Amino acid sequence: MLKRISTLALFLIITIAVFAQAPERNVSVSEKMATPDSLLNKKLNSFYFNDSLNRIRLFAWNVSSYTNIPTRIKLDTGQRNVQRVYPFYEMDNVGAVYLGNIGSATVNLDFFKNVAKTPFFFQNVYTPFLSTPDDVKFYNTKVPYSRVRYVTAGNRTNAEEIFGLTLAQNVSPSLSFGINYDRWGTKGMYKRQRSKTKDFSAYASYLGKKYTAYAGYIYNLADVQENGGVADEKEIRDTVIKPEYINIKLRNASNIVRNNTFFLSQTYGVQLSNSENFTKNGIYSGPLLLVGMYSKYATYHRIYKDDMSEVDQIKYYNNFYIDPKISYDSTRLREIDNRFYAQIRPYTDNSLLNLFGGGIGYQNLKYYMFNFRDYLYGNKSTTNYNAYVYGYASGKFRKYIDWNAFGKLVLAGYNSGDIDTKGTASFSIYPWEKEVKLVGEFKFKTETPDFYISNFFSNHFKWNNNFERVVDTRVELKLDIPFLDLEIGARQAVVDGYIYFAKDTLPKQAGSVISVTSAYLKKNLAIGHLHLDGQVLFQKSSKKDILPLPAIAANVAVYYQFNIVKNVLKSQLGVDVKYNSAYYTYAYNPAVGQFHLQNVRKVGNYPWMDAFANFKWKRAALFFKVTNIGKDYVGDYDYFSALGYPRVPIQLQYGLTWSFYD
Repeated sequence: MLKRISTLALFLIITIAVFAQAPERNVSVSEKMATPDSLLNKKLNSFYFNDSLNRIRLFAWNVSSYTNIPTRIKLDTGQRNVQRVYPFYEMDNVGAVYLGNIGSATVNLDFFKNVAKTPFFFQNVYTPFLSTPDDVKFYNTKVPYSRVRYVTAGNRTNAEEIFGLTLAQNVSPSLSFGINYDRWGTKGMYKRQRSKTKDFSAYASYLGKKYTAYAGYIYNLADVQENGGVADEKEIRDTVIKPEYINIKLRNASNIVRNNTFFLSQTYGVQLSNSENFTKNGIYSGPLLLVGMYSKYATYHRIYKDDMSEVDQIKYYNNFYIDPKISYDSTRLREIDNRFYAQIRPYTDNSLLNLFGGGIGYQNLKYYMFNFRDYLYGNKSTTNYNAYVYGYASGKFRKYIDWNAFGKLVLAGYNSGDIDTKGTASFSIYPWEKEVKLVGEFKFKTETPDFYISNFFSNHFKWNNNFERVVDTRVELKLDIPFLDLEIGARQAVVDGYIYFAKDTLPKQAGSVISVTSAYLKKNLAIGHLHLDGQVLFQKSSKKDILPLPAIAANVAVYYQFNIVKNVLKSQLGVDVKYNSAYYTYAYNPAVGQFHLQNVRKVGNYPWMDAFANFKWKRAALFFKVTNIGKDYVGDYDYFSALGYPRVPIQLQYGLTWSFYD
């Protein structure tokens, strides 16, 4: 413990020395982020950003890989919910089913948040810990910017650590570089629970008057020991055996999933009007023609290993197709994706039709997995391709209406005939000069099942399926009232041909339509110094035996907020409560790396409570947290997440986040 605290202190001293920040006087947030006049001589001049951003010291955005259109994202500089350090709790979520150790496989409790982010089927269980080109955060800053985060818990034998680092620097108003790095790791409270998960991205961006470009590299890693869960849940639920002495099902198994991605996006703009009415402070905002391209090269690799030869290894797998003792299952995917597109801004940014465009693309996918024929013919891969077209449009009317639409059709290849469409519209009114927004969203998607869902061979599992195309229709309506910190939403999904992993861990396709109905409430209620901040989710599946979901899930913080030193040191003291109703949660199989159905027992109805203390000093946020404080007071010790996978019984966790931009 002392060694880690000393390491953290040394790291902070070095970081402060490199990115030293000047003493901070008592000023407003907007004044802190404003740029001194001395820096305004160097202006950003880009058709994607308006002139008002030249007075902001630092801003960030994501970029759509289909349109190259940036979307501003909010910078987190406060202390609100800083104690929520697991990604599936901190990313506006009610939680997830996971294996009890940070960095392990997960599936969200909220059905609508389970979205495949990559084309590699085996990587998507690690979605909260990975990033894609659409997730990379780009920064434009007048001064060097850095943000560090360090979180630790447990002792030397079962330590859990989270580390994050962001560095951003502008060489000129147009040219910037940066890196984002996050690492989640633990030695594990239980046997064979070590995990090491990493997400690294480096980028360069250029925002010119006519030319815009983004280039980047992404590395994702999930290196996780697999223990198959505890051998007997009663050793946790009915006894007080220490975690390190509890028996597990697998003694020597692991999963490693790696991903390397390179991407490049370029756009060139041509002005369609010479009128001075469209130019303000040197930035053009009138009719515009944009042409561009996007290229991506990515490799994905998964290795599952186990050794079942130990004498005291219990029987876990029923089948051994290659070797009765040792497994080494390797699956790979190489992806090349190129797109060319054109866009037209017929009027101005504030027009009811402010952009429309489209493009063509070609995706090449090369798959590999071992098969017995490799002994005769060598390693043989399978190559698929997709040729597709897509289009999009957007517009707004003053501050009252905002809409956008996207559609994609695969013309030829493995996914020929697949359709992906999405439309969103928002309507705002301003009673008492404060915004109230109603947002509606519609999605329709038809998708050919993934290659590895259709074909798979390994030591313990094999299948060859001919599933029908999945048809997924979704509708969402939400009411957002920012000045009340309130959001209410309702969602409906209808899925025909839903694919799932059955109790035998083999993929199956539902023979009838499945519907999911969901409603949620998000609210930050403040009564004086007392705050209630969180969200509650209600959802119902029409086929609980195929798509099990908790009827209720909640992630709520109750805390008392006050100033220890006015305008200098703020504090929050409170309790985090996470809860989901009992249901037949998923089991997990390491050899396939997927969650599957089970009917052994229901899991849930356990209020998980964490006591925390948060402190905010200037740009530093510090927290201390004791997890699962209700362990001895809320009935039996049924704090499982997936079947056979308990969460941490009780633990002290603390961490620090510090931003520097002076």
